[in-house]
Order: sequence, then C-alpha cells, then structure tokens
Amino acid sequence: MTRSRITLEGVRASYNSNIKSHYSVGWFGRPLANLVTPLFFNSGFTANGVTNVRVLLAVACLVALAIPGWAGAVIACVGFYICFVLDCVDGNLARLRSEVSYWGKFIDGLADFVFILGAPFAAAIGIFGDGADAIWLLLGCLVTAMSSISQLARSRLSFFREWMVGQSGALSEAVERRAAGPRRAQSLVAAIYVNGTFLMPLLLLIPEHGRIIFIVAATALQALPEVLWLGATIAEARIILARRRTSIHSPPEQTPYG
Repeated sequence: MTRSRITLEGVRASYNSNIKSHYSVGWFGRPLANLVTPLFFNSGFTANGVTNVRVLLAVACLVALAIPGWAGAVIACVGFYICFVLDCVDGNLARLRSEVSYWGKFIDGLADFVFILGAPFAAAIGIFGDGADAIWLLLGCLVTAMSSISQLARSRLSFFREWMVGQSGALSEAVERRAAGPRRAQSLVAAIYVNGTFLMPLLLLIPEHGRIIFIVAATALQALPEVLWLGATIAEARIILARRRTSIHSPPEQTPYG
C-alpha cells in the first residue's frame, strides 16, 4: 500500500490562518517549518519523534554554550533556531497525521523551555570558564532561577485551577471578569518575553563578549518580564483560588463555603 505524501500546499492548508501568532513564529518559524515539513512527513517522522529530537538538540546546545570559546556560542545559537523551526514542524506533523494529543502538548511545552531556561546559566558557565568575573556566573544563575520560579508558579496555578474546578465546579462569571486584568497583563508580558527570547541568541554570534551581552539582554528581556509575569500570575491565583474548601482533616459533616 502506497503511503500518502504531503506537499507544501497541504501543509499550509492544515492550520487555521486566522489564528494570530507571535511575530517570531509567523515571520520566521512557521514559513521555514512549512518548507521542511513535507520532508519530515514523507520520511515517516512523527510529531513526538521530532519533539524528542528537539529536546536532545536543545540539551546539546546548552552543553556547547557552557564550553568556553566562541565556537560553542555559535553552535548554541544555530541550534536554538533549528529547534525553533522544529517546534513548528512537530505541530504541523501532529495535525497532518491526526496525532494531536494532550501528551504531545505536554511534552512539547517541556521541550520549549529546555534551552530558554538553561541558556543564561550555561552561558555564565562558559564566561566563567573563559576567566570572567564570578558576578556573571551569579547573574546567569539568577536569570535561570527567576525563569524557573515563574514557570513553576504558572504550572501550579494551572494544576490548582483544574483541581478546584474538578472538585467544586467552574469559575463564576464574576471571578472570570476579575481575573481578566491579570490575564491581560500576562498576555502583554508573554509577547515581550517570547519575541525577546527569540532574538537574544543572535547576540551569541558577537565574538569575545557575546555571552556577556547575552546575559545582560536576558536580564532585561527574560528575568524582568518573568518578575512581572510572576506578579500577574499570583494576582490571578489570588482571585480565582479564593474559593473555600474542606480540609481532609475536617469533620465529615463540615462542607466548604460556596
């Protein structure tokens, strides 16, 4: 039985063009991904298979970035943009192969953060190995830590929101309206964060001081937005998780407030 093949036109027809993407995706990631998706599809790659490749490549980029010398920084930069394109490729494959799943969305999200979260610290290790002052090592560590804490808070909010809704019902319209403000703030910060972290790896191509400039940029375009994002996330959590619940240690007859 001959396996069906896909063309560029088929790839473009597989997604909803009315959905707006970040500039970095719409102008760079998706156009290039559309060009190479037929190669992956017709070669038998699955969406999750491409995601696994992306994870391995991102880890290799972090290792290269942590090695002193300009060559490692260049490898990390090029590898990041390959991963970025592959992120769009695995989405294309999931739709074309009807493999869209919650597991795919979960592992894809984890893959997205391998390089972004680890790069500041990896760059700092490379700088320190080149003989730079330890302050850069500390700064890179702080950027990675701040990003990780903010991501943890968003994941915790998502978990607790679903847990609460599953136990005691959907959010009311009044709560949704109150949470709209923090969510708008998060969307604005997310746009700055996504497009800023997309451009930052280009700084690694600067000879000699590329890693240092990268960490300075990461402080402004990654760590600071993460601080704002964390604040907006906590504000949203304070609104939507204010519902009372019954403790597992409460007497059986006690019921939660509405």
